[in-house]
Amino acid sequence: MFRCAPVLSVLAALLGLCSAAHAQLPDVTTQALAALPWPLAANEPVTDALTFALVVQQDFQACGQDARPDPRLNDLAGRMLRGFKIDRAAFTAAGLPVKAAGMVLVPKLTSWEKVRDSLANQCGNRVGYPRYGVAVDGTRAALVYARPAELDLSARATWNAAMLSGLNEARRQGQRCGDTLYPGVGPLTADATLAQAATQQVTELPQYNYRGHVNPVTGSTPPTRAQAAGWPDAEVAETLAYDALTPDEAVRALLDSPPHCRIIMDARWRRVGVDENNGLPGTVFTTYWAQVYGR
Repeated sequence: MFRCAPVLSVLAALLGLCSAAHAQLPDVTTQALAALPWPLAANEPVTDALTFALVVQQDFQACGQDARPDPRLNDLAGRMLRGFKIDRAAFTAAGLPVKAAGMVLVPKLTSWEKVRDSLANQCGNRVGYPRYGVAVDGTRAALVYARPAELDLSARATWNAAMLSGLNEARRQGQRCGDTLYPGVGPLTADATLAQAATQQVTELPQYNYRGHVNPVTGSTPPTRAQAAGWPDAEVAETLAYDALTPDEAVRALLDSPPHCRIIMDARWRRVGVDENNGLPGTVFTTYWAQVYGR
């Protein structure tokens, strides 16, 4: 989903067809913004990208959205001002596949108060978009905001805990897997050794750009990966989800696949290791989730 928002003039289409200009692309970073005073002096004009980004940052915060500047989106905002087409392919080419995005063109920069007011009351175009980029060409400004189709891997421990919780909730409830109804079963326990096998799988899936349980290059399988990690039993199982952006999405995708659903509901499995990863430019999927089960 892409949105194009009007500010002082209407942007009726996805692309910003603007005359050629030399957009400012400074080092707009979270650290640089934190060093600036807020609020700015009364009637201070917005003349550069960093000041514009500060106004944008405050607008996101006013909507309750924690957002941060992204240099890839700064570049796209500059391209927007130069008249380039900004579509899904442009985000992917910039190294940031997106699930949703939007753009705003401010055709005439004035005081920061007027710029702030022109952006205000558009929280529907702020909430759920944690990344943004800006550019200024001297008289105009562009804002590009996005919901990346990627995972924040700094929160891996949180993702993994939520994934385990989702799997156990599915097991507790009981599930219909294809034509078979499975009663509720006991919970899985997180296992660090099986997690190593899951990490190997989510590392190699984008590295070798394949899907499935058998690595076509190395020949590794769920049992060989588990044994390489130190798991003592050759009988293991593996489930995989792709393109999910949350643990809930990943669990739902697994339950919607009867073979994966049956593995989740198999009472033999008592332990599990989970991990996730982002894809690479050119890979089939944007995210990868692996779960390895043992007795």
